[in-house]
Amino acid sequence: MSRYISALGFIVAIVGCASAQRVVVPAPDTLSISPADAQSLWRSACAPCHGLKGDLEGVDLSVFKKPPRDWSGIGPSFGFFFGGDKMRAGIYRSIHDGKDQMPAFAEILSSEQIWALVHHIEGL
Repeated sequence: MSRYISALGFIVAIVGCASAQRVVVPAPDTLSISPADAQSLWRSACAPCHGLKGDLEGVDLSVFKKPPRDWSGIGPSFGFFFGGDKMRAGIYRSIHDGKDQMPAFAEILSSEQIWALVHHIEGL
C-alpha cells in the first residue's frame, strides 16, 4: 500500500512540475504595447546586437564570443510554426533571464514589453 502512495506522490509531483512550467502566451492584440512601440523597443534594446531586421546586418560580430541569434530566414519561421507557444515561451525566458552572452532584461523591461518583443521577433 505504501508503494502505491509513494508512486501517487511521485506522479502528483511530476504533474505539478510540468504544469508549473506551462506559460500562457498572450495574444498580440491583448497587449497594451502597440507594434510600433514594440519596434521601438527592438531598436533600442535588441537591434544593437541582432540588427534592425534581426539579420545581424551592421552588427560588429567580432565583439561576441558566439554570434547573437539571427532571426531572419526560414529557421525561426519554422520554429514559430512548429514550436508555437513553446518557442515563444523560450524566447520570453531568454529575454527575461538572459542567455549565454545576452543580458537579462527582467529589471529593465516589463513582462508585457517582453511579450511585445517576442511577437515582434515572430514578425521579423
